Amino acid sequence: MNRLFISRFSAPFAELSLIHDGAALWELHFSRREANDFREEVPLPAFLMKPLQAYFAGEIDALRSIPLHLVGTDFQKQVWEGLRTIPGGQAWSYAELAAAIGSPKACRAVGMANGHNPCALVVPCHRVIAADGTLGGFSSGLDNKRWLLRHEGVNWR
Repeated sequence: MNRLFISRFSAPFAELSLIHDGAALWELHFSRREANDFREEVPLPAFLMKPLQAYFAGEIDALRSIPLHLVGTDFQKQVWEGLRTIPGGQAWSYAELAAAIGSPKACRAVGMANGHNPCALVVPCHRVIAADGTLGGFSSGLDNKRWLLRHEGVNWR
């Protein structure tokens, strides 16, 4: 079993808690998570710090360089990889994402997988909106989703 660490990053809208193994990101949370018997708190390593700083400085695609260790079903991983293909500055509907991963009739399943994304922001689930252009849900709160989409220059209804 990999040894996991927790590190913090102060984003403009929230403190991020990042769970990693020193080489890859496993989880990202938009709230303070505590260290425990399985996670020692350590300073944020450069492989996470540099892309996060660049992203918040306006380099929207900087987060693509962060290596990930995603734990989920094969379908969830397929959806999460599909999310990483949405270009910065754009938003897709659930139907567009489902079509992009080759499962055009799986909109609801895509939505469920999107909601179980363990690395929000780095796996940009905030770039998925409802087909009518409204924001829909976001597990980290709609205010955070609005902030991220504005930061990336995305227009929506």
